[in-house]
Amino acid sequence: FAETAQTEPTLGSNDGRFDDAIDNLTADGDYSDIGRGLEAAIGELQNAPAGQPEAIVLFTDGENNPKPGNEYSKQGDGPAWAALTGRAADLAKNHPLQAYA
Repeated sequence: FAETAQTEPTLGSNDGRFDDAIDNLTADGDYSDIGRGLEAAIGELQNAPAGQPEAIVLFTDGENNPKPGNEYSKQGDGPAWAALTGRAADLAKNHPLQAYA
């Protein structure tokens, strides 16, 4: 659970920092805001040079539980989600993206 998104844009799989970052994850709040997490991750990738290996790793309990009044509704629909989907589609034009669930 977290009320804010946290990114680690320079983690690599070969230097041990990825494992350290996972080991140091903590729950700090009453809400799980998946929309904000994806928004932050997409923003990081939009600023990255095209062609570099990239990944979004989203840790979640699977329940989208945003703070009341958040534009990313619990149902995963609405204008904010549509805009986020559009940003991800635009990003995929210059950055190869794969999604796994």
